[in-house]
Amino acid sequence: MKEMLAKNIDAIKNIKNDPLIGAAALLPPVMVVLSVIGFIVSLVRFFQNGAYGDQVEVISSSGISAVGKGFVTGTVGNLYSGVFGILSLLCFGVGLLFMMLLSFKKAGTVRRFVLILDAVVILLVGIFGIYLSSVLGSEEGIAGSFLAGSDPGRIKSILLITSLIALISVLSFAVLIATSEAGWLIGHLLIAGTFCFAALPAALWIIENSVSIVFLILVIVGFLVLTVAVIKLIGVLAARRSAKRSAQKAAPEAESEEQEQKPEA
Repeated sequence: MKEMLAKNIDAIKNIKNDPLIGAAALLPPVMVVLSVIGFIVSLVRFFQNGAYGDQVEVISSSGISAVGKGFVTGTVGNLYSGVFGILSLLCFGVGLLFMMLLSFKKAGTVRRFVLILDAVVILLVGIFGIYLSSVLGSEEGIAGSFLAGSDPGRIKSILLITSLIALISVLSFAVLIATSEAGWLIGHLLIAGTFCFAALPAALWIIENSVSIVFLILVIVGFLVLTVAVIKLIGVLAARRSAKRSAQKAAPEAESEEQEQKPEA
């Protein structure tokens, strides 16, 4: 991690000598800063909108049946659709574009050819996918397309082949970028993306649903305690019943032994 940060800082410091790498290295920290600001703004809005009032009301009115009903999405969506979320997504997209440009710039003739070929195939498959989705969306579309009169098996085969071509092209493209001289920047961008679009939203959701989460934990703990108590009670009752049966069984045997011993006396 320290080496990654040091490499990132060096690239930013040398932005005048290599603007493309410097800008690409600058984008991940910018994404993080924007997302943290968006996180704070979303949290402030959550408290302005009444915070935990709805959750407390649901729990107090429904009791134990409120388990699962009190969870809210809150302002988590703002981390994606809000101003700061959109700017973070834009930075991520620009970062990917810079990765492609850097990989192409520093690649040899063969790698450049494969990169261009992959990009063209991905673009064509995307356009073809949009076309297929519009065609398969209605009977009229199928009737006027090259799929007219085709059986479902042929349509499935076309979709399967198209998906395989797209998958191979995307994997090839990703491997070429990741193994390029500037491939180390991909790790920075992915770490920043995971933090911004997965870790922060998850943390915000947990904070905004803390009342419902605590209530759920209490219900689970209460259920476990009750279950353990019932099991112990059943064990105690079973032990008492077993002891009672043993005592009842031992009583006749003792009486018979006394009767056998009397004549001998």
